[in-house]
Amino acid sequence: MAGLGVDWDSGRRALEAGACLAEACWTARLPTALASRLTPRWAAAWVDVVDELEGARVLVVDHAPGRAPERLAQMGAEVTVVDDSPSRAAFRRAVLVAAGREDAVRIGPVECGAPGHSGWDLIVVDGLSLGRARLRTLAPELRSGGRVVVVGDNALSALRAADRVRGRPGGPATSTGTRRRGALSAVGLVVRQSFALLRASAAPVTAFDLDAPEASRAVLQAVATRVSGRRRQALGALERGITHTWTGPVVSALVPARLVLATSASAPWTAEPRRITGRIGYDDSVESKVLRGEPPAEVEKRYASESEASAEAWALETLADSCLDIAPRLLARPAPDRLRVSWLAGSRPLEVATLTDHELEVWLRRAGALLASVQRATGVDGDGRVLVHGDYWLGNLMHCDDRIVGVVDWTTARRGDPQSDLAHLVDSLPSVRSTSPRVLDDLRSAVREAYHLGLGGHPLEFNGVPATPFTGDRRGR
Repeated sequence: MAGLGVDWDSGRRALEAGACLAEACWTARLPTALASRLTPRWAAAWVDVVDELEGARVLVVDHAPGRAPERLAQMGAEVTVVDDSPSRAAFRRAVLVAAGREDAVRIGPVECGAPGHSGWDLIVVDGLSLGRARLRTLAPELRSGGRVVVVGDNALSALRAADRVRGRPGGPATSTGTRRRGALSAVGLVVRQSFALLRASAAPVTAFDLDAPEASRAVLQAVATRVSGRRRQALGALERGITHTWTGPVVSALVPARLVLATSASAPWTAEPRRITGRIGYDDSVESKVLRGEPPAEVEKRYASESEASAEAWALETLADSCLDIAPRLLARPAPDRLRVSWLAGSRPLEVATLTDHELEVWLRRAGALLASVQRATGVDGDGRVLVHGDYWLGNLMHCDDRIVGVVDWTTARRGDPQSDLAHLVDSLPSVRSTSPRVLDDLRSAVREAYHLGLGGHPLEFNGVPATPFTGDRRGR
């Protein structure tokens, strides 16, 4: 690290003086690749795919400060970070103090094999720190059934190279997957899962298990709805290639970063039916969705707040009580800000950007008719109020062929005015498609017509005001 000219002490003093993390990184003269691992939210998003962290004893062997220790602590782990450099360790502590997490992570040298040491449940090794000599020292420190996780960017990835050209952040390049497996195998460890990390892409917090084709496809399909152009084409190629055995090595070489999870060769390992096989998340959201099972059977979602989790749980229960099979089933609430729900098998997000004007009208009609059926089923209190989604638009619809099979993201659900969701669906059209005012008017009329017909010609009323009916004029005039 000294050869990089990093001034950890100056960065520490900047943090202690109240500077923001980005400014402290600049003061410390951290290279862009290292600074990018500290500042963005997604720098430790891969932690979500490491299961059963509550109460685990975790050792982090990391060549540079990063967000992973803090995120591991937030997930309920007891975290210790190896750092033999006093100045770098002091910088780490200053980062934690600035984040209000100074009591969450222990930083300092660790003596392997020390008296009274009972071993680690999880050892996290940065890709640059991966070496057989160090692994030989660490492997005996694993508890029975413990795991080693190796994280690093893929030096050979074409996607990673393209991201660097376009200025998207990514960590320093590390060894290939083959070399990592060889180093782990040499010390008696066996790779059990291999996750592809799209952390250097336009959707940098996405992960999927390369050995679980159906889960991989589900993740890539979801991510493709948020990007366009060549990035979309690249993700489409990954999706197509992931299901073919002979293209597996090629697909693996494309992903910008990898995570491998290994255990002792002698440790028992069962492929649990509900093991984590993928993660879907985005750089502009603190929420994430973790897929479980192969093929996907459950989704565990972390919300931005407990209130959003409560709203979605209530909405899913309301739909189930109304016998409406148009949303995931609520399975459990493992934490106040997390829900576990069923996966909508065979479904995929509606890719709005690819629809023609005619296809857009067809899907809008279906959305309007579905909204009417939801309101008929949930307007049972006699006060005119119905279940309101709060963000009802085409992007929150899941489909299978030509059918809507689910509506997702009920985080702003409530009981309220039946006109609310209809208005939101109509108002969302300009953001969905840039087109002429006349075409937009036709689309709005199509939505209202389908909604009105779905109500059987008898619109629901809220506070004595009927929902806006279709006027019969295709231009809405």
